[in-house]
Amino acid sequence: MSEQNNTAGMEPDEATTDITVEPSTEENTTEHSPHDDHDDGRRLVGEAKKYRQRAQAAEAERDKLQKALTAARGIILTDYIRKAGMLHPEDF
Repeated sequence: MSEQNNTAGMEPDEATTDITVEPSTEENTTEHSPHDDHDDGRRLVGEAKKYRQRAQAAEAERDKLQKALTAARGIILTDYIRKAGMLHPEDF
């Protein structure tokens, strides 16, 4: 080993330097202005609006698909009843 890395026989003064770091007692000094709150509020309102619009679009798509599925079921049922020999499937 080199003399630089070998500290086993050295006095404490020679091997290490005593560095003391005191914890900071100061609080975060970042200034927070009322404008920041206002900007955050606008951002949150805009984000909520975006999610509401996405939810409304999804609900509209769901309703459209529900109507299409109901119509398809009606067509399939009508066709099945006609094939079964009923003349007026609407009566079913």
